[in-house]
Amino acid sequence: MYAIGIQISFSAAHYHPGVDPACGRLHGHNYRVEVTAESARLRGGMVTDFLELSRWAEEAVRDWDHRLLNETADFRELPPTTENISRLLFQKLSRKVPDRGWRLRQVKVWETDSCWAAYSEEGGP
Repeated sequence: MYAIGIQISFSAAHYHPGVDPACGRLHGHNYRVEVTAESARLRGGMVTDFLELSRWAEEAVRDWDHRLLNETADFRELPPTTENISRLLFQKLSRKVPDRGWRLRQVKVWETDSCWAAYSEEGGP
């Protein structure tokens, strides 16, 4: 299986009511997003074009960049945790993938240099 990955970043603020004071207060992050795609076969020597994958990822976060995530349409009913951000990004990107001969493996979102959450639709624990 071949795998490729890209990274993009965006900046946003959020808060988590009902949790410890630090996360419950309004605060921001410079998020780093890693997107991994895979395929058993190469087309034109590639899984897919890095630039195309990057463009789709940038489009997927456009409505979140430099915004308060709690006020965006995606997070009005859903807490803007890093886990939920990674799942929503995976779902948004998956809509672009059908019939392209490769699949999205994982979306990983880094909230800080040492904390991340990832989502894939592979079997889990």
